[in-house]
Amino acid sequence: MEEPQITGLAFVLGPAKFGAVLIVMARFCELTGRGPRKGNVVWRSGKPKKKGGIGTHITAINRRRYLPNLQRVKAVIDGQVRYVRVSTRAIKKGLIVKPPKRNWQPAEAKA
Repeated sequence: MEEPQITGLAFVLGPAKFGAVLIVMARFCELTGRGPRKGNVVWRSGKPKKKGGIGTHITAINRRRYLPNLQRVKAVIDGQVRYVRVSTRAIKKGLIVKPPKRNWQPAEAKA
């Protein structure tokens, strides 16, 4: 069996002649590579000195993950229209090309 080919944040599983499968990593933007970030939630108690207190004190620090704002949108990629998961930052920057709107109309009824 062939080794998977890694290309950016997606990798191709299997040979192309047998219909290779493209697997995309979850919670990552397919264009910019933005993914989850680590951070803290800091709990404080007390009244700040600016507001007349004796100062705040940290009572707890909890770990958390900050997830990117991913959206599933249609985009033109290599001449084909397909769905991609991209961050809103990539959409605002104009990194994706949205396909033209379809102007389909039903066939006229034959009289």
